[in-house]
Amino acid sequence: MPDAPKLPEPNLIERHEGSERGVVFAFLAWSGGFQVALALASWSLWFPVLQSAVSEDNSPAPFPSVPWLALASGWTWLEWVLAPVWLGASLVQTITAGALAMAVTRNERQKAPTIRRIEIWLIGSLVLGILTWVALVGWNQHRLQAWAYLATWIHLLFLLGLGKNRENSEAWFAIRQRWSWLIVSVYFYSAVSKFDHLFFVTLGSQFLTTLWNSSTGANLPLETVWPWWMTLAFPLGELMVAIGLANGRTRRPVVFLAMILHGLLLLILGPWGMQHHPGVLLWNLFFIGQLWLLFWPVRPPDANRVPFENWPAQFGLYLVVLLPLAQPWGWCDSWPAWELYAPRGSRIQVFLAAPAIEQLPELAPYVSQDPSPEFGPLWRELRLDQWSLDQRGVPIYPQDRFQLGVAIAVRQRVVDSEQVLIRWLGPANRWTGARDQELLTSSQDIEDFGRRFFWNVQPTGSSSKIE
Repeated sequence: MPDAPKLPEPNLIERHEGSERGVVFAFLAWSGGFQVALALASWSLWFPVLQSAVSEDNSPAPFPSVPWLALASGWTWLEWVLAPVWLGASLVQTITAGALAMAVTRNERQKAPTIRRIEIWLIGSLVLGILTWVALVGWNQHRLQAWAYLATWIHLLFLLGLGKNRENSEAWFAIRQRWSWLIVSVYFYSAVSKFDHLFFVTLGSQFLTTLWNSSTGANLPLETVWPWWMTLAFPLGELMVAIGLANGRTRRPVVFLAMILHGLLLLILGPWGMQHHPGVLLWNLFFIGQLWLLFWPVRPPDANRVPFENWPAQFGLYLVVLLPLAQPWGWCDSWPAWELYAPRGSRIQVFLAAPAIEQLPELAPYVSQDPSPEFGPLWRELRLDQWSLDQRGVPIYPQDRFQLGVAIAVRQRVVDSEQVLIRWLGPANRWTGARDQELLTSSQDIEDFGRRFFWNVQPTGSSSKIE
């Protein structure tokens, strides 16, 4: 008689299931740990009351907050409570997910009741973290940081992907696959946003100049403009990573390519290059570990499928992946559309007259030393981007709506508001870099311009009437 086909041994099945669950829990621990680190690196954004407590009398002015809804301006005391809760939930997530990753990887079946209890703590911390982060963002649009937005979707897709049959390894594999498609979309949209004339002649050239100076010892000025076909290497590299990670056959080599890409960014943006803030470096370190956890484990072809019966999780994935397509019509902001290091978005410029500069000595570190060529020798530009980096530890939120609120807050600090000029720069043309412009000189101009936006433009502590 022919031998009966051998069935997989139970311990092999358990090890396979454990490896899938272990990767999921390890990634949740990685995500939570970096969320804590990035929050601490930008602590004044999340704990502005602490910044006020430690600031000296002659220190620069704190950066304004702009809530999503005007009614949130009167409930700021709640964010003082919710910020520690959010940070604590992220810390609990990191600890519990790390403990589960170790327990599941070791296949400690005898500790199943303990594992279940830890899972409850993990799920509770994830739910609490998502809810408190959404509330904190509601009090300040500036908190919609790309890293926090990505972490929130990672955690939400995990919660939506939890099914009743958690012992099925396919369910855990499906969670990892959804995360993978989310990360592929980040690389893809980020690459597309950089196929742009303005990137080639500004940030792209600065990246290439910094890389050249660091690797050769040259001392080219940062304003050096390189040929577009050379700076094209940055978006092409991201696009190759996106396509390669989406293809199982090329995934492992592309993981190394992506790690090299992030390593170059660390060299360019780090203390040896452009000396960006720690949050930018942490973000790139997070992506290096993320690549290893999500894309290096490749399952055999016969098991490489995603079950589609979990429709809430699939809907969440479709939503976050397709939402960036609405950005050109103004229905999605730049960072949620993964326009990272993309300078073509619309923005606001603020110019101060000499008397206004004298009234605002706390803003002196951020006032340009060079006079404005457009408005004459008595006018200087207020560098909102530098103010944000110094006082909040993060780049300014790249949305004209938010930046208009910051400009209104500055305008309300001077006696004569006519000594503050606000200029709107529209989105840059992708091929020429040209922008539409609009100068806002009066309260009526600003009020009419603010009505273009669905969301609030009034800073915290401001009246609804622009004076």
